[in-house]
Amino acid sequence: MLTRRETLGGGAGLMAAVAAGSSTLRAQQRALDFSDPSDSLYAYVKTVGSVAPEYRYTHVRGRVYGSVPGEVIRPLMDYEAGLVNFFERMENGFRLTRFETMHFLDMETGALLESFANPYTEQNNIPLHGVVGPQTYELTPEKGIQVIADYEKNEDGAPFSLNWQADGELMRFTIETLREYPESLTPEAWPEASAGRMRRYGDFLTWTVRRDDLENEDLNSAPATMFYSGQTNWQHWLFMGQKPGHLLWHSSGGKYASVADLPQSYV
Repeated sequence: MLTRRETLGGGAGLMAAVAAGSSTLRAQQRALDFSDPSDSLYAYVKTVGSVAPEYRYTHVRGRVYGSVPGEVIRPLMDYEAGLVNFFERMENGFRLTRFETMHFLDMETGALLESFANPYTEQNNIPLHGVVGPQTYELTPEKGIQVIADYEKNEDGAPFSLNWQADGELMRFTIETLREYPESLTPEAWPEASAGRMRRYGDFLTWTVRRDDLENEDLNSAPATMFYSGQTNWQHWLFMGQKPGHLLWHSSGGKYASVADLPQSYV
């Protein structure tokens, strides 16, 4: 049996070892150069998912706003969205399989939105909630992120690079997507739902993570938070047609290791 003095003495010795930087007590560190495509890709995967073959879940909750020329921006509804990410190592990078989900909520009750009183048309609309996937991507230091369709790769690409920014112990980057693509509903067949010949959107997703967690080789996945903002055409189910204006999206959230950890409303 140890005396109290011996116990305290042992504790003091342990603290001294920690203060001295005992290698047996310190996590294995990997110094990252965030300007290097290989290190940037490794840190990205560890932030949004895991460098081990295991599922990681992201979740955001926020609000959707309507913006019409000559009017004040109007809050319309709340929403929840998230990703199911699964990364697998390849010889030179990672393969990502992803599902995406989104549903709309009543702003006052938080309940699943089953009917929406559209203030712009004075009509009731039935919301269409979404599930997308699985989508497959390959991520390599040389060619960045490539969408895989039927496992036929687009050979174009650029070295993997993110706008990593240091803020003390924190690291941040923003994924910016600005895109247009042909409208799936033509104006002739769907005059009240179609946005015209093209749909356009801008997505801005900012991740925040601790540098120590990224460089800690004992962690396969780093705790991280995120903020999302975006601008899109009207949702088809709002039946706004080609009326001037667009939707603004604003939300925040984080990453989870299991479904059980996600907010119950999203589950």
